[in-house]
Amino acid sequence: MKVSELQNIIDHLPQDSDPDIVMGEEWLPERLVNTRLDSDMLFLEFDNAPEENQGDDEGRGFVEHEIAMIREKLEQVLDDPSDTKTKADALLAIFLMGHELSSSEVIEILEMTELEATESEIPDQATTEAETTELEANQSEAIEQDISALEINEPDTPEFETSDLETRQLKD
Repeated sequence: MKVSELQNIIDHLPQDSDPDIVMGEEWLPERLVNTRLDSDMLFLEFDNAPEENQGDDEGRGFVEHEIAMIREKLEQVLDDPSDTKTKADALLAIFLMGHELSSSEVIEILEMTELEATESEIPDQATTEAETTELEANQSEAIEQDISALEINEPDTPEFETSDLETRQLKD
């Protein structure tokens, strides 16, 4: 596609619209983060997404908008009026999810908890302070349930074990 064609598409966007430029699948958009002009080609750099041939192993980490979401979740935990132990448990759960799960699984869980929190706020706009406190308590309980659902998996592979055969081969 020529830049003029892209410019024409951009020119026809609604005036109040300022969408992100992305590529890839809807469920995992890759956002445009940089451009570079080289002679008659404009190179577009998108945030890193997994390669097609990576198989089931996802090694991409988190992209910029996902990091922003995680930061927002951490701020919510820190701003929560609950006690220090509850906050520490919630932070530990987020840390363990980041360590044990793939980045897309972590984001999926965080999006689900965000959606559940949003849905619980929608039914009645005129909630009282007591109802608001109850909603916050329920959200804290949901986070604690997510924490308890996580398992800490110790690796099953013993390190530095060598067989007699391997030892003999090394000596030879």
